Amino acid sequence: MDADCAENKIRHILSFLPKDGWLHLDAADGRFTFNKSWQDPSLMQRLIGDSNLEVHIMAEEPELSMEMWLAAGAKRIVLHLESFFKTTRRECPTDPFHALNQLRLHCEERRAKLVLAINAETPVRDLEPYLAKFSDFQIFSQAHPGPAGQPFLATVLPKIKWLREKSPRAIIEVDGGMVPETVRQVCEAGANWIISGSYILNSSDPLRSYLELKNIKV
Repeated sequence: MDADCAENKIRHILSFLPKDGWLHLDAADGRFTFNKSWQDPSLMQRLIGDSNLEVHIMAEEPELSMEMWLAAGAKRIVLHLESFFKTTRRECPTDPFHALNQLRLHCEERRAKLVLAINAETPVRDLEPYLAKFSDFQIFSQAHPGPAGQPFLATVLPKIKWLREKSPRAIIEVDGGMVPETVRQVCEAGANWIISGSYILNSSDPLRSYLELKNIKV
C-alpha cells in the first residue's frame, strides 16, 4: 500500500472511529520485519489529532524511535520482547527485563502505556518475569511480524489461555488474522482487545466490517 492510499484509508477510518476507539499503526523497520512501514511520526501526528493511537514498533532497536512516536501523540506503544534478545544484528546493552522496565517507566512518565508483545513461536512462559510489572500484553498470531494478510495461527490460543490464567486483570490484545471466526476463538481463550487490519482496510465497507468485529459477543 503506497503512502497516499494508506493516508486516505486512515482518514476514512478516523471519520467513523468512536471517541473511545483506537487506531493501531504498524511501524516496521524492514530488519525485524520483511517489510518497512510508517517511519514518519510527524505525518501521523497531523492525521490523528487527539484520536487514540497505539503504535506497534516492529524494529530491532525500537527504543530509538519510541520517543518520536510518543511525541507524535501515541498513547500506547507495543514493543516485542524478541527485539531485546541478543541476535547477530544487535547486542542488547543491558538485560531485557531491565531495558523493558525502564522503557515502561518512561512511557508512564509520558502518560502512555507500554504493551509487551511476543511472536507466535516464542514460548509464552518467556513473559512470566514481566507479569508483575506489566499490565498490557500482545500475542502476535501470524507467522512473521510485518506483512498484513497472513493466516491466523491457532497455536496462539493456549498461549492466550495461559496468560489470562496468570494475569486475570491484564489487557491481552491479539494481532494478526482477525476475522469474525478467529475473533471469537481468541476472545473465548481470554483476549479482550483485538487488532484488525486487512479485514477492515480491504473491505468494500470498512465501517460495516469494523462494527461486525466490534459487536461480536462471546
